[in-house]
Amino acid sequence: CQNPDKQGLLFVAIDGTGPALETSLQPESGFGEKTVTINAIDKFGSGVATVEYSYNGSEWITYAGPFTQITSATIYTRAFDFVGNEGSGVPVSVIVDTTPPSLTASGYEDGDSTAVYSAGSWTNAGTVTVAVVAEDLQSGVVSLLVDGSEVTAPPETANLSHEADVTSEGTITVNYQATDAIGNAADGSFEVRIDRTEPNATLQMPAGVPVGQTTAYASFTCSDALSGVDKCVVKVDGVEQSNGPTSGTVSLGATSVGTTHSVTVTTTDKAGNRSSLTRTYIVAYRICLLYDPTSAQPATGAFAVKLQLCDQHGQNLSSSTIKVKATKLVTDPANGDAGLDPQDSGKSNSAPTYEFRYDAKLKGYIYNLNQDPVLTAGSYILYFTVGTSPYEYPAPIKLK
Repeated sequence: CQNPDKQGLLFVAIDGTGPALETSLQPESGFGEKTVTINAIDKFGSGVATVEYSYNGSEWITYAGPFTQITSATIYTRAFDFVGNEGSGVPVSVIVDTTPPSLTASGYEDGDSTAVYSAGSWTNAGTVTVAVVAEDLQSGVVSLLVDGSEVTAPPETANLSHEADVTSEGTITVNYQATDAIGNAADGSFEVRIDRTEPNATLQMPAGVPVGQTTAYASFTCSDALSGVDKCVVKVDGVEQSNGPTSGTVSLGATSVGTTHSVTVTTTDKAGNRSSLTRTYIVAYRICLLYDPTSAQPATGAFAVKLQLCDQHGQNLSSSTIKVKATKLVTDPANGDAGLDPQDSGKSNSAPTYEFRYDAKLKGYIYNLNQDPVLTAGSYILYFTVGTSPYEYPAPIKLK
């Protein structure tokens, strides 16, 4: 039974405070991965029942001991004592650099930073400078390698820059790589194309075109071994006849005998190099031989070279007012031979001017070539001019 006369003290412990929390990182600083340790204390309470943490305020995870944080995050902590009181810790930010440096590359020509070079395009510059910038705003860039040349810096350098000069013709790839203080690396490349060699142009055409002929042509080609042909323009007497194809033919006009005309082919490559080639031709007579040039004549006495000046259809255009003069006699083929004296016999021709004689009955011209004593059996070509034009016409001769 209870004795109402006895009195005593009863102590009742009431826990109204949650646990205290402290989060520590090891290492304390830097941008590498961290070991996270959470300490919870409920010194004067019922004791720590559970400890939890959360990444960036997401779901709560029961803390079972130190863990490694390998990515950047803000870590929130909380703990409960045995009577359900909750305590919260100060959020701790963990910064782990998992991102490699960013890289940018640009090019400029011949030391002029305003002359921007576009990667992969063709240029005829003497030098293309490739400038590379590496940036890392976390752990910092420690190394930048450009085309085999390296620059370094201590950690926490926000950016590094380096340049490489390209001078060789052709397609050159400049490779580069940057590394940050944690070891994250990034690489890239920049393509440079340099062509300083002029493109090539060719023209194949006759030196003379028979008057009135409408089927005479000049053949042309445009080529470039590096960047390739960008433009190929062919003009006859300054008038454009072809623009685009890198090879083909153009028609040569032949309307006025004795006139000289020009053919020009101009080619530009994709790097901007340009070359031009000009050839001339003369509107000439067609020569109608009045002897058989394949039939050998005796190599004695005088050989009568008889001919007429014709148009492309063979119509005779010879006239006593048109002067024809022998210039040289060469072996066949000529091969640049300066030639022998045409050996005017002096009887039928006007020595020493070497003029052909116009024969009204023949309606053409005669030149008596003196064969004795110099000429022997073989093939020859007698060259001659007509009027004031320097163009030389051939008359083949065969002796036995």
